[in-house]
Amino acid sequence: MREAERAYISGAKALDQRDPRLALQYFDHALELDPENTRYLSAREIAREHVVTLLVQEAEQAKISGNLDRVLDKLSEARAMDPSNPIVAQHRMELDAILSRGSLASSVEEGVQLNPPVELAPNPGRRDFHLRTGTVDLIRRVINAYGITVIVDDSVKKDNLRLDVDNLDFNQATDLLALMTDSFFVPLDPRRVLVARNSKDNRQKFERVAIETISMPGLTTTEMTDMSSIAKTIFDIPAEIVQGDTGTMRLRGPADRLKALNATFSELLEGRAQVELEVKVITLDRTRTKEVGVQLPQQTTVFSVSTEVDNLIANNQSLVNQIISSGLAQAGDTTAIAAILIASGAAGSSLLSQPFALFGGGLTALGLSLGSVSGSLSLNSADSRSLDDVNMRVVDQEAATFRSGSRYPIITSTYNSGVSSSGINIPGLSTAGVSSTLASLGISPSSILASQQTIPQVQYEDLGLTLKVTPHVQQGKAVALNVDLQVESLGGSFLNAIPVLNHQQYTGFITLKDGESAVVVSYLDHSQTRAVSGLPGMIELPGLHSTTSRNTTETESDLLVLITPHVLRLSSTMPHGQLVSLPYHD
Repeated sequence: MREAERAYISGAKALDQRDPRLALQYFDHALELDPENTRYLSAREIAREHVVTLLVQEAEQAKISGNLDRVLDKLSEARAMDPSNPIVAQHRMELDAILSRGSLASSVEEGVQLNPPVELAPNPGRRDFHLRTGTVDLIRRVINAYGITVIVDDSVKKDNLRLDVDNLDFNQATDLLALMTDSFFVPLDPRRVLVARNSKDNRQKFERVAIETISMPGLTTTEMTDMSSIAKTIFDIPAEIVQGDTGTMRLRGPADRLKALNATFSELLEGRAQVELEVKVITLDRTRTKEVGVQLPQQTTVFSVSTEVDNLIANNQSLVNQIISSGLAQAGDTTAIAAILIASGAAGSSLLSQPFALFGGGLTALGLSLGSVSGSLSLNSADSRSLDDVNMRVVDQEAATFRSGSRYPIITSTYNSGVSSSGINIPGLSTAGVSSTLASLGISPSSILASQQTIPQVQYEDLGLTLKVTPHVQQGKAVALNVDLQVESLGGSFLNAIPVLNHQQYTGFITLKDGESAVVVSYLDHSQTRAVSGLPGMIELPGLHSTTSRNTTETESDLLVLITPHVLRLSSTMPHGQLVSLPYHD
């Protein structure tokens, strides 16, 4: 196990050093040594997703350079590592489209060959400029420094400008000139450029329009519509054709705007981060029953001793005769005869068989029975626990819902078909069932009443736990969780024959580090029941509480929800996207 832990630590260091391939090798080795370790398994999944993302990025770089064989190799390797990855599938479909058409752009009409946009070919290197001159002369001297011939339109403003900059390449120089002179550049061929004032009319007049078909497989029709709205509202490039079934969009606009649009779409279509949510739901139920005290007699019976003895002798006359004949007692000694009957077990009396106090004498002798005295000392305790351990893989900013419980049907209304039991009301007949014609058709009051049905309208409610979590992956692998926890149960009461539900809800926003846990605790139920038995008035007196029997039952039910996020894949390691410069005009 020590060797597996050393391999795991080495893999973590390699991952921090942005070497996911080496980290994956270490994690695979650690998992081979200890296959049951969940930490090693999660680490391997994270490293594998990083390697897949790296392969997709390398495939994109190879596509830019035109090396389609390398693109195919990288995407095939990524698909072998994660066959269900939607980003890999999307890039593979795009590659298939490239191979089938020969390029991303397809012809607008059949038989028409479109040329690619003209791109300038300036001399490489960086230049320093320290100039103070007019606008036209400044543009010519800066652009000529890179070996490009300049044609300046008369619409360019004539001002005196000063430029003091060092170490500029051609793109930086043209961007700076465009801002200083309020102009734009139109390539005529690789070595010539036209410069005109940046206005809407001039752009419509001089800018060359490019046509491009963008393939975005895997998007729904709604998502394709959103993409076309972005192109129209932000980049002012309306889509000519949008085909949601094939995931293609044909655009017509200036080449610089299309380039900025492609860069934006590339970031939007890049795979979003994925988070594994480890959710543990623990339910604790405790029941405690305690009974302590002394149960005093709560009922006293007063009876006539002579009457009870006479009844005993009268009910057992045959046994009395046997006692007298055997000489055990005299015929008039009723007390001795009753004592012999009770002592022998041949007969008995519920009042004379138990201890009693005697008052008076002769015919006025009275018996007083106090009943029995009992004591109790008992404790019953029961604890139960239930655990649900769920792992959910969620896309960044997508809600994940976990439910644990049952669906309880509640009847909201009923519908009765047929007629009422009071009889059949048929127009034209005074008495139901008197028509022989109806009888010949098989219609009778009994048949109609038998066909009557009660149809309930049922609504199902989710009883138990409902947990909804929406993760938001932040920089540094921190995860912000939007948590919505609901607990519903039957309340035990009814309103218009409809059960009342108990509802508890917690909504919050929690920010956690990768692997850090958050606990949500809820007290579902806490009840206490007490029962007291004793003599009225006496149980309230100080010092006499021990003469009271107390029965106490306590019930508690707690819920613990443990949420731990693990970042499996990051959409980008950069803190921000690529800066896209949008052309503007007055």
